[in-house]
Amino acid sequence: MVYVDAFSLPLELTNSPTKYGFEVANKGCCGTAVVEVAFLCTYTCTDVSDYVFWDGFHLTEKAYRVLVDQFLKKDLNSFLF
Repeated sequence: MVYVDAFSLPLELTNSPTKYGFEVANKGCCGTAVVEVAFLCTYTCTDVSDYVFWDGFHLTEKAYRVLVDQFLKKDLNSFLF
């Protein structure tokens, strides 16, 4: 059994977005991030790379890349060895 903390890094992205190259973490690129999810989005931002969240629930591709990179560096060895 391997434990991977899947909560701390997304929380850190939200609390310290500039540390990871983001500017906006309190709303999504799509709408206001209050109720917009998927097809409920009313508009999109001009530069998605500035945002941690795509909509009110999903992270952006850039944010997922940060998560995967951290997983590969820190937790992958626990699965393999």
